[in-house]
Amino acid sequence: MSDSVDALMLRLVLNYDPDTGEFRWRQRDNDKSFNSRHAGIAPGTMTASHGYRSIGVTLSKGHKHYLAHRLAWLYHYGEWPKYVIDHLDRNPQNNSVTNLKDVTTAENNKNKRQNTGESKMKGVQRARNKWTSTGYLNGVTYRFGNFSTIEEASEASKDGMNRILIDSDFEIKNRKYKQPKTQHDPDKKITHEELLSYYHYDKQNGKFYRRLKTGLANAATHGSKATAHKDNYSRISIKGRRYLSHVLAWFYMTGMWPNGVIDHIDGDKNNQQFSNLRDVTYCQNALNRKPDQNRGIRQTRNKVKRWEARIKHEKIEHHLGTFDTREQAVAAWQTFVDHHCAEFVR
Repeated sequence: MSDSVDALMLRLVLNYDPDTGEFRWRQRDNDKSFNSRHAGIAPGTMTASHGYRSIGVTLSKGHKHYLAHRLAWLYHYGEWPKYVIDHLDRNPQNNSVTNLKDVTTAENNKNKRQNTGESKMKGVQRARNKWTSTGYLNGVTYRFGNFSTIEEASEASKDGMNRILIDSDFEIKNRKYKQPKTQHDPDKKITHEELLSYYHYDKQNGKFYRRLKTGLANAATHGSKATAHKDNYSRISIKGRRYLSHVLAWFYMTGMWPNGVIDHIDGDKNNQQFSNLRDVTYCQNALNRKPDQNRGIRQTRNKVKRWEARIKHEKIEHHLGTFDTREQAVAAWQTFVDHHCAEFVR
């Protein structure tokens, strides 16, 4: 049996009022002890960290807790929400069905009250004797400067977010945090001529050989230049800097650093043959992982165990949501892939 409650099972043990958003335990046949203590009583507990109500339901594999607003959606509509449930009035205790909406994480974040501190205005924070104007969009924080008054900072925040939508140069200029460096970042890296002078690469067997005065030596045995990392990718040290072997192989053969990331077509990280390498996006690379590998799905460490889905696309990591079951997290991941990476065929 499944370890997740379904609508039929839920309706057998609980009553839900869609107008008030309240749950009540139903009476159980031949269970006087339960009926005397719990029937007609509101179930669950309030969590101090975020104010949501959590309700425990007994399943075939034990007792499991669910967020009440997700159970309300399941009870009323007969199916689990696809993404996350947003409280339209921002009150986490109001679980009436008209106050709930199934939205993406990005849409849900837009309806959150930002931590505005003293200012009480969105996108404005206190900075000593000034007011800092900021904005947040698609996982990136933007900074628009410091101002003498709250009103000026608030206006700058609104104007800045509007300009970001139409002006890419303005967006890059005002990023508060730099984008993470990629495999192909050319800063302080060796030139193609230097690589050729240090190593010979055999595209048939995928191995590098150090160029010596006496001939060629295998990079993996000469001076321990090629080493394995915890991610199981081999690296080669050149002039005090370590490079991914498969990225160096691509650079050696093409004379250019890859535009995205280098994918191993057969999924074998140790197969560095040039015919086994291709330049793809992060999203496309994720599609070629083995089924048993983690595809951006992990279990949260909160007291109420849930599943989180993430994926990196166009150099930006996207949080796709947190779900009650692993299957829901996988479905959200696959939906994103189908929409953004459908053109990629293994």
